[in-house]
Amino acid sequence: MNTPWEPTAPGVLRLPSGLLVRGRGLRRPLPPGPAPEFVAQFS
Repeated sequence: MNTPWEPTAPGVLRLPSGLLVRGRGLRRPLPPGPAPEFVAQFS
C-alpha cells in the first residue's frame, strides 16, 4: 500500500514513529476501505 491511511478513518492508529496503521478485532466486520494486505494473528 502506497497511500497513507486517513487519520480519522475507523480503526486507524498513529504509532510513536508517526506511521499510520489500521487494525480491528477479528470478531468485528471489515471497515470500509481497501482490503488488508497483511494479517497478524496473536494467540
